[in-house]
Amino acid sequence: REIYRTQGKLTSCFGYDALGRKTWQYATTLPAEKLSQIQNPLIKPERYVEHAYNPLHRRYEYDPAGELSRTLDKLRGEVTYEYEANGRLLEHNPEKRFDGEEFRYDAAGNRLNFNTSRFDRVKDNRLKQWSNHEYKYDAWGNLVEKIVGIVRWQTFTYDCENRLVKTETMANSQVESTSSYQYDSLGRRVGKQWEIKGKTDQKRFLWQGLRMLREEGPGQSSLYLY
Repeated sequence: REIYRTQGKLTSCFGYDALGRKTWQYATTLPAEKLSQIQNPLIKPERYVEHAYNPLHRRYEYDPAGELSRTLDKLRGEVTYEYEANGRLLEHNPEKRFDGEEFRYDAAGNRLNFNTSRFDRVKDNRLKQWSNHEYKYDAWGNLVEKIVGIVRWQTFTYDCENRLVKTETMANSQVESTSSYQYDSLGRRVGKQWEIKGKTDQKRFLWQGLRMLREEGPGQSSLYLY
């Protein structure tokens, strides 16, 4: 499990409970060496969750069934979640916003629009429409189009092994961004290139077995410890 990450002058720490569930995380401008349990074996990073030098921090709480029931976030405030007995999400209630959500499902567990009859069903078990979003799929079940309202449209292209190799986003009939992805012989993503409003950048991904070890992007590098 990832417990520590450095990104330039920013350091992120993550904590888990005895069941392996994430219970807290934060990003801080405190010196990285101060929080490293390799350099300081006796350090307790949890003591710094709400530190004044943390631009971001969050705590997680779970109900007796193990579902996420509450988050406390420095920026978003409190967010609560309610579930059905079978674990399906019923409500998502943010404290600082008015965009709380309620969810409805068919008998197979597919999500429906809230104003849809509970006896309706989703053909092929694939979400075709939700709120102002529309989705289209290819014969193998891969998402190939996503339409948001009347102004935003995304397309997705896959290779013969169903790996995403290209995306294109259009807004107001203009190409907003394009991205392409490369993989190695083991199917691991090793590269991403993207163009946004004429500016092109790329990112490389380095692996240790099947675990990502490092990301290298423009002006930023991330190292992952497990």
